[in-house]
Amino acid sequence: MRIGLLIDERGLTFDQIAAQAKSAAAGGLAGFWMGQHYGWDPLTTLAAVGREAPGIELGTAIVPSFPIHPVALASQALTTQAAVGNRLSLGVGVSHRPVVEGRFGISYQRPARHLREYLTALAPLLRARRCPTPARP
Repeated sequence: MRIGLLIDERGLTFDQIAAQAKSAAAGGLAGFWMGQHYGWDPLTTLAAVGREAPGIELGTAIVPSFPIHPVALASQALTTQAAVGNRLSLGVGVSHRPVVEGRFGISYQRPARHLREYLTALAPLLRARRCPTPARP
């Protein structure tokens, strides 16, 4: 069994998050995870603090799919993966109706269909293991 730590980063400074990641690694935990609460960006934060937490898995729980284009998420996730030495587990999900409709003003109809289509675009970009680049004219 692997045991990791999912932190609630709301209200924490960047240095406090880094200290928690370092403590998780030093304490022998298998992973350090962050959610997306619209404060600190979890992928950018994990890319930066990953060096403070050597040897453990780093993950997102979750990055919401509705407000982020799959090409943008692929680029960011692959960059983070490179920065942390291939220790990233990317959690992607649809979030919740009140957040998607209330905060982003996006329809939450058919979330399962949305996520299926989103992952159909995202997965090949991640499997290619390189940041997508636009075609040249």
